[in-house]
Amino acid sequence: MRFSAAAIGKILLVLICSLTANFWSFSNTANAQQMVVDDATVLVDRQMQIEAWYGTEQSWIQPSISLSHLWDITPGIIFNTGDDGSISQLFGELKYVPTDLSFDGYSYGWTGAIFFDTDGRVDRVYTYLPFTKYVLDRTSLVHLNIGFDGRDNIDGDLEYGFFTGLRADFGLTDRFSILSEVFTTDFESPSFQAGVRFDVVQDVLNIDITYGDSFKSEVDYPGLNIGIAFKPTRVW
Repeated sequence: MRFSAAAIGKILLVLICSLTANFWSFSNTANAQQMVVDDATVLVDRQMQIEAWYGTEQSWIQPSISLSHLWDITPGIIFNTGDDGSISQLFGELKYVPTDLSFDGYSYGWTGAIFFDTDGRVDRVYTYLPFTKYVLDRTSLVHLNIGFDGRDNIDGDLEYGFFTGLRADFGLTDRFSILSEVFTTDFESPSFQAGVRFDVVQDVLNIDITYGDSFKSEVDYPGLNIGIAFKPTRVW
């Protein structure tokens, strides 16, 4: 299963490079889904978004709820699909963005999260500063994340690393985009992810198909992922 997914992902990556070389950019909206590098945007007031993806390494379900026009809260469940498909972690994330990407052309904010294993113990924490900016006449977006990622080691303590990531979303048409990113912790095992996004219903429902891997062969994450994001206009 894993080898076939990797082969499909590498074919997808070649197609992505070909498309990027032959098309121009038109429009894009900021969403994260299975991309590791996050965007510096929050939902509009009283809005909700449901993101979910199935991956060869991990699968996530995470509904985001707008607390105000500045704050989002996101609970979530992570499944270990690279092994037996069981639940591996539960988490909660809080995100604050005081700027308006649409008005200013750029935005920045803060994100923090805590993860628990199935026994209720803290398994991971992270915090980072996201930055997003429109480029190419607002047809595309670039995203930068800088922060710290703490993960449980074999002794039960959290070990913190310096996380950095850069992502670009290139709009090819008003419904079709190319996604690409690189990210690393402590610059020790840099990884990439790339794929395509199709807006089934603009600003409401989109589908992402991506493949990612480490530049070091012993790490398979993030693998092949297929995800959706559903964002109704307002829920209350």
